[in-house]
Amino acid sequence: MSIVHEWRFNGNALDSVRTNSMDGTVSGTSYSSTVTKLYGQSIYIPNFTSVTLPHTNVMQYTNFSITMWVKTNTEGGLDKTLFMEGSAADTTPFIDFNHNFGNLRYFIRRNTGAVIFNTSSADTPFDNTWRFYSLVDANGVVNAYVDGVSKISGSYSRAAVGTSVAAIGAAYRTSINKWLNGYTQNVRIYDEALSLPQLNAIQQADLANTAAFGSNW
Repeated sequence: MSIVHEWRFNGNALDSVRTNSMDGTVSGTSYSSTVTKLYGQSIYIPNFTSVTLPHTNVMQYTNFSITMWVKTNTEGGLDKTLFMEGSAADTTPFIDFNHNFGNLRYFIRRNTGAVIFNTSSADTPFDNTWRFYSLVDANGVVNAYVDGVSKISGSYSRAAVGTSVAAIGAAYRTSINKWLNGYTQNVRIYDEALSLPQLNAIQQADLANTAAFGSNW
């Protein structure tokens, strides 16, 4: 599997894949050493904070996958963002992998303003417990999982989605909003559509670090 970006949030927002480095900029929040499930630290993203990124441009890849550990609850309302891409000048275009009234959602709005994908999970997987979230987009064939359990599936036709900015835990557009109000760690982007066995292997590898260095649920 080919990883192109990784933000571990182990005391900083550096992209550990230095050949494609896209270090994050952290504003108004802090790192925690007391709530992480995994080895190292996590980052807390409450209201009015952000982790903004250079342009990751996931749609440049025919296939891509995003994986991340998240701990948040079902409280709050519309669009608590996990990962997004958009435009600093407008609300269009917009790609958002988010928490929508407790449901997991993947939303894509193209350059013209047309929504080309908007599908949510049937349940509410956000339960204030550390869980492993993954989004796989195989040239428009979408699957999203929580701890290896399917939550979203569907498809769309690829079209121009000319994003220019990205963020973790908040929506970065004409203003910064839609905050996660939770913790995240080990956010990764891959330039391929990972299979469920590959996703499970990533999750178990992270948990092996926990086993080796001590767990802190």
